[in-house]
Amino acid sequence: MEPGDDVSGFSCGNTDLDDFLREAPRLLSLSVVQVYLAFAEEQVVGYAALLNDSLKLATSEKKKLKLRYDDHPVIPGIKLARLAVATALQSCGLGTRLLRLAYHVARAQAAVGCRVLIVDAYPQSVRFYESRAFRRARKTPNARTISDDENVTMWLDLHTTPDWAKLPPGSRF
Repeated sequence: MEPGDDVSGFSCGNTDLDDFLREAPRLLSLSVVQVYLAFAEEQVVGYAALLNDSLKLATSEKKKLKLRYDDHPVIPGIKLARLAVATALQSCGLGTRLLRLAYHVARAQAAVGCRVLIVDAYPQSVRFYESRAFRRARKTPNARTISDDENVTMWLDLHTTPDWAKLPPGSRF
């Protein structure tokens, strides 16, 4: 997202996601989030918003990452804070392409530790993420919780490359 990008006409059918995009320039100026926009014919048709985060994993989840029980329980990652596609283009694969972009941005964070891609999924989006190899995070004692109990925290190991995340030959995303 660049200063001056016109997002006023974007609508995905979810007021929270639409409002976030209109608020994004302010958050960008504060270095809180990075927003990647998808365009078609100079119109914004989707976006992915990313920020730094961490996730406290249970011992059984840490083992899936080949971490030991005595390794620190907080795992660094990138959070996919928002993912939205314009109503007219939903179910056309754009959400998966934006997710692929988020995956590759997170994988490129070699300068700092970054092991998981995290999402707090809306209940209606859980199946979308599960079908793309995201796992539901287990509740752990003293784990941070988000204010909206309806969201489901999910994560993807960035040391794996699911089929949907593979780049087609000659493409960028």
